[in-house]
Formats: sequence, C-alpha cells, structure tokens
Amino acid sequence: MDGAASQPVVISRIEARAQGLTRYYTGIPCKRGHLSVRDMNGECRECRVATARAAGVPSLAEKFAERRAKSIASGQVRAALMVERREASAKLQALRAQQKAEQRAARSEAQRQATAMKMQERARKREERYIAKCEHDEAKRKALILRLAEKGLPKKRTYEPRAPKIRSSPPVPMVVLLRGLKVTTHPPEVQRTVREGMVNCLGRRANSVPHKFHSEDVRRIRICPSCKNSASREYLVWTE
Repeated sequence: MDGAASQPVVISRIEARAQGLTRYYTGIPCKRGHLSVRDMNGECRECRVATARAAGVPSLAEKFAERRAKSIASGQVRAALMVERREASAKLQALRAQQKAEQRAARSEAQRQATAMKMQERARKREERYIAKCEHDEAKRKALILRLAEKGLPKKRTYEPRAPKIRSSPPVPMVVLLRGLKVTTHPPEVQRTVREGMVNCLGRRANSVPHKFHSEDVRRIRICPSCKNSASREYLVWTE
C-alpha cells in the first residue's frame, strides 16, 4: 500500500489503521474528482499536491533538484578549497625546504670558517714552536762554541783511506737442458755434502698424485725418474 502501485487495493481507513498503514484507497473520487490514495486524516493526495503548488511549495522532485544543485555547488566549493589548501601547503613546504637549505648552507659555511680558523691557529702555533726551537738550538750552538773556545778546540782528526777489499766472485752455476728439463749443476769446488733420503716429488704428476721417492741428494734431486721420463716423452712429442 505504501509503494506507489498502478492499481492500489481497496481498503477502508479503519482496516488500514488496524493494519498500521499510513495510506488507504477507497476507490471513491474525492470532492474535487481525484481518484487517488488518501492519508489517514482523509485528505486526498492529489488535493494536497495541488494545494501545495498553489501555495508555492516546491514538489519533492524540485526539492531533490535543488538539493542536488546545492550539493554540486558545495562540492565545487570544497574542491576549490582543497586545491587552494594543497597549493598553500606546497608553497609552505617549498618555503620550509628553502629555509632548511639556507640554514644548512649557513651552518656549513660557519663550520668551514671555524675549521679554517683552527687550521690557521694550528699553523701559527706550529710556526711559533719551530721558531722557538730554532732559537733554542741556535742558543745551544752558541753556548757550545763558547765552551769549546774557552777549553780550546780539539785537533782535527785525519783519516787514512782504506784499501778496497778485493773479493773473488763466486763460481757461476751452469744450467743444462737435459731432456727438456732445466738442471742446475755447480762446479766441483762448490759441491756440497750429499745427503740421501725420502723426499716429496715436485714433478708434474705430483700435482695430481702426491708421492715420495728415494733421492740420492735431497737438496738437488727433487723429481722422481717417472716424472722425468714423462716430461722427456712430452718434450720429444712436442719437438717432433
């Protein structure tokens, strides 16, 4: 009944009030000939609308349109205010950033000047200390000269040049290429004592498989015969 139906249900006012409705429809036209729903006070809805229009009261659609226009206008005003606030905030931030940059520049300039003054003061003190030291050394030198003059200067010592020592150059070892291997041999006069024993092989095969062998001279022979033979075979293949 509350919803605007195309064909409302016929019901009396007493029944509508008992059901808790706000409008009812009798199916009988009013005194002005309107056939529409009525309020609980018996007033026709069409009569009420006509009376309101005659009195200049706007309709519901007009009220909605007016409210919508006001809302749009207020929204535009709020948008303009927000734009102004954003621009003002951006300007304020830029101003604050500029002020901070100026403050940083002023602080850095003050620190630079203070550092320069400290360096100048240190240089001045260093120069004063150097001058004082030089004066002190000069005074000590003069006092020493006076004491030596009072006691008498010592005789000047004479030094005889020494004859240069002639050293014999050590014998040069010989390098012999033996089957692709460099073997250093010494002359007989510089032969050292020979000591036999087990040593670690230093040949190419020892890099992958470490092994030991019996060497006739632990100081001179450090490569086993198998590594020597493999090296000689590689050398012969390479030369061919």
